[in-house]
Formats: sequence, C-alpha cells, structure tokens
Amino acid sequence: MAVFTDKFQNQEDLINRVANEARVFDVLYTYFAERWDLPNFDFNPRLDIKLLIYNFVGPDVDRTPHFIRQDFLKFSYIDKLSNPGATVDSVSESIKSLFLDAFNISDSPHSGLPPILGIFADNSTSTLGGAEGHGG
Repeated sequence: MAVFTDKFQNQEDLINRVANEARVFDVLYTYFAERWDLPNFDFNPRLDIKLLIYNFVGPDVDRTPHFIRQDFLKFSYIDKLSNPGATVDSVSESIKSLFLDAFNISDSPHSGLPPILGIFADNSTSTLGGAEGHGG
C-alpha cells in the first residue's frame, strides 16, 4: 500500500496498530490459502505486506531520517512540485526508488512485484485534497 501525505507522524503506537491489523489479514489469508505440497517444494502462502509512506515536504523542511523498527514500513521524503528545482521526473524517480527498494524484483516466475497495490492520498492541501476528481 502506498500512502501520500504531508502529515506523517513517526509514533510507534500508531505504527504497531497498523502492523497488528496487517497480521490479522495475513493469518486469515494463510488459513484459507492452499498449501503448496510439491516434490522438493513445500510452501505455505502468506501475504507480504509493505506500507510505503511518501511524505511531501517543502524546501525548508528538515529531512531527518526516521528510524522505523517495523520491516514492512518504508518511508521517504518527496519534494512538493512547487519546490524550486522539483520536476515531475525527479518526484517520479523518488517514488519509484522507494518502491523498488521495498520489493525485490527478479526474473523468477514470481517477479517480486505486488499483485495488489492500494494507493491513498490524505485530504491535505499539499495533495490537493486527496485524489482530485475522485471523491477527494
């Protein structure tokens, strides 16, 4: 899941709530997913949940790295397009970089890309009220 916001707060209790909610769905999926029992290959499917947080910032914001103990959570500062020198290409590269860091891409039958990806934008001014034209 990718979240675009300018209101990220690195609060461990909130991050743990998200982690616990994700574990519930992983347990549910594992329960209903069929175990792969093939010769020389025994595998129990599970969800590989990743939460990508893209935090929009202005040019004068301190970009102190966040230490986040949860492996499933990835964080990156993203320039607002209104920042001096920011371009659509530079912002797109920042988004792409975190995505590729979170998911190990390979040439195997299961490429490492997520089969399902949810994208959310908060309703702040910097995201134009969320997804403008899409209920935002």
